[in-house]
Amino acid sequence: MRQVRISRRTGAIVVFLVSAGPAVLVMPAHIRLVVALVAIAGWVLGYLLVKFLSTGLLTDPSWRRPSRKLAAGRGRRRREYVIPTEVPPPPGVLIGRDEQVRTICEHLMRPAGDGPSVVVLTGPTGVGKSALAIGIAQVLADRYRDGQLLARLDRAAPGQQGVDDVLRTFVTALQEQGDAMPATGPELVRRYRELTASRRVLVILESARDPEQVRPLLPRGRGCGAILTSWHTLALDPSWLPVPIDRLSDESALRVLDALVGNGRVEAEAADALRIAEATAGHPFALQVAGAALASRRNWTLKVAVQRMSEARLVPAVGQTLPAYSAALDLSYALLTEQERRGLLMLGLIEEPTFAPWMLGALLRGAERAVRDGGLPAAPNGAVSPGADPDGDSDPGVDATAERILDRLVYARLVERRLDDATGVATFRIAGHIESYLKTRLFAEVPVEARQGAVDELSHARRLHGERSPERLLRYQVYQQLHDGDLSTALNTARAVLKLCRERVETAGEAVKAGSAMKASDVVDSLAAVSSRDEWERAKAEEGLALAALAEVNGELGWLEDSRRYATAARETETKPCRPRALRCLALVNARTGRLDEAQRLLDEAVVAADQLTDRWEVVRTKRDLALVQAQRGLHDRARETILDAVTTCSSSDDPARHRLPAVLWAQGTVLAATGDWDEADRVLDRAETLFAGPGPHQRLWLPWIRHQRALVALEQRRYGRAREHALRASQAFRDMNHRYGIAHCRMTIGRAYLDEGNEPAATPILEEAVQTFGGCGDRWIEAECRTWLGEAHLSAGRLKPAAEAFARAAQDFHDLGDTRSRGRARARLSVADARRRREAVEDNPLLRVARPLVVGMRVRAD
Repeated sequence: MRQVRISRRTGAIVVFLVSAGPAVLVMPAHIRLVVALVAIAGWVLGYLLVKFLSTGLLTDPSWRRPSRKLAAGRGRRRREYVIPTEVPPPPGVLIGRDEQVRTICEHLMRPAGDGPSVVVLTGPTGVGKSALAIGIAQVLADRYRDGQLLARLDRAAPGQQGVDDVLRTFVTALQEQGDAMPATGPELVRRYRELTASRRVLVILESARDPEQVRPLLPRGRGCGAILTSWHTLALDPSWLPVPIDRLSDESALRVLDALVGNGRVEAEAADALRIAEATAGHPFALQVAGAALASRRNWTLKVAVQRMSEARLVPAVGQTLPAYSAALDLSYALLTEQERRGLLMLGLIEEPTFAPWMLGALLRGAERAVRDGGLPAAPNGAVSPGADPDGDSDPGVDATAERILDRLVYARLVERRLDDATGVATFRIAGHIESYLKTRLFAEVPVEARQGAVDELSHARRLHGERSPERLLRYQVYQQLHDGDLSTALNTARAVLKLCRERVETAGEAVKAGSAMKASDVVDSLAAVSSRDEWERAKAEEGLALAALAEVNGELGWLEDSRRYATAARETETKPCRPRALRCLALVNARTGRLDEAQRLLDEAVVAADQLTDRWEVVRTKRDLALVQAQRGLHDRARETILDAVTTCSSSDDPARHRLPAVLWAQGTVLAATGDWDEADRVLDRAETLFAGPGPHQRLWLPWIRHQRALVALEQRRYGRAREHALRASQAFRDMNHRYGIAHCRMTIGRAYLDEGNEPAATPILEEAVQTFGGCGDRWIEAECRTWLGEAHLSAGRLKPAAEAFARAAQDFHDLGDTRSRGRARARLSVADARRRREAVEDNPLLRVARPLVVGMRVRAD
């Protein structure tokens, strides 16, 4: 006996024909034809409707998204450049400028003749021209959708060089990645006008001196706009709109003060608030300073603030003039601590436009020496460290105090903090509106002996700062901090070293240029030119080493794109000392993103480069990483041979650097785990962990990574409790280092242990936390890998839609990273989730639910 199962659709047709057949046969011929046609059409439409509902698209909002292939095939050229938005947020509230905002917006919205619409804001310093321009840019952001550019012309180089520098910045922001940069000024202008001819771009040019300076910087297109700020009236083009900006009225000043101070303090003490507003003379900058001072003293009444302002009033000497808003600066100064006042006064001795915290620390040390000599009253709150060594080069206590003082002065709006775009190093600048006030108070309150002592100490610190060895700083500070797990300090120190190296490269480059202009017949000058060239090459080599160190620190933090950028820059310096490290860092980035072939090629080059430099320990580090890549590629015998060579080198009895051994043993345990030798891997990792209990210096960073690898080994051995124990111990060590990337790895391992154990409710939230943490680190590959495990947790729990979303996101990330193997794995799991979703959608289909009683159990039995 054989049983044949008929499909539900066929069964439904049979039921329909059996039940309706006799009634149709007795109908007239023309009616039977109509009924037949209607029946056929109904079954076709019903079949299409069933197929549509079975896909589950009605319950999935993602069906509205257009197909990637369809979008890619529309023939529309994809924009390859990032839309530049260099305009910062408005620096505070924008009150009392409604009329000017309306006038400016109307002019910019009105098309000009054959060029951009230009507005010129004129007025004295501190009335809020820049704040108004930035506020307008925020209001009209949708109109200028192709970019918003800003340049501060007062900080540019003088003459044509400054204009060319600004143009070069604008062209870089607007053109596509990889396009060549014009070399000469006229070519820059032509390229800039080509880029803005058919776009909507807004350009803000601050502190413009004359029309000839700004004309090359104006965009070309009729849909573009430009806002110029200037402290004096320019010889305007007839089509430009002049908008004079004056001080705020007392009513508007009170509204600004109320917005800054808050808590109804202005309304409650209206008379004292009016005195403070009058002290600012209607200058928005002064209002910002006064508001920041009052906001930091929420428990003070405005009456007390006015009293302190009067007590701290600065009386200028004969022939000196102060800003109209100096009384507001008196208020801010009065609300500073004695320590902060001393630090602010010392800043008046710095001649450079920008400065670093170590400069203020040097001034404070010089002031301390003046205190001991009786030249300056001691600060009661310990502005300087009384325990500083008079003959020392620096005092960490004083330097830390300097950083705290600068942070407080930034909050008080008296000092501006900036981050160097190339290095990320924080530098500071005195707010331009208080320079004259600060110098007047400095000369009035600090004796000449004390000023001279501080200046001498700063000169001494500058000389020592210039004589520092970047290579020694990297070896004994950056890498020591990295191996100790002090990652944030290592990152900041590496950035500072890179800034120092680039200053040296610039100085040496200028000396080379000067030497090239000398006459070759002069032997002395020729020797000086050769020496300058050698100095430049040394500086470039040091820059490459600093870039490689930054790449290594960023890689440890999980910021792979930053690591790739710094490693590529180090490699492009084309200096031999940094080449092995740069190649190794690039290889690690490629290995973490699944490009194993490229990673091995780079590591092979790195081994050769390190051998040529006879850098034994760089060879060990490179072979350690090479063995890991070989194991990932399945070259297990070669991986075992490579890592055994590195272990032998580090284990030698005469090795002065046995502290490197735990990291190499970690790699050996990882290689053994990749080959499936779990017991031997755990034994090697246990030995590596035991080494940290012995005497001597240790690279503490590797201890949690060793524990994490032991957790992975236990996971493969299905010893889930032990895996969680090792991962929790590693996570605690990472947490002590504030190592978020390592913590995320531990969370993923703990989540996997719960998942393999069948405890999906415990695994899901832990894996979600890991995905979130990885997202903030920058390693997209490990984030995608963690998403696949999260998808498995959802799939095991029957949450099919979140599972499909997790697998789809992971597959897309793997595709973007070029890892086809991992992408195929994620897509295979996505197919499983989608198949289960479709099956459940068919079972829950309302049409099939009605037809189910008619077709269930229909079977044809045949002998």
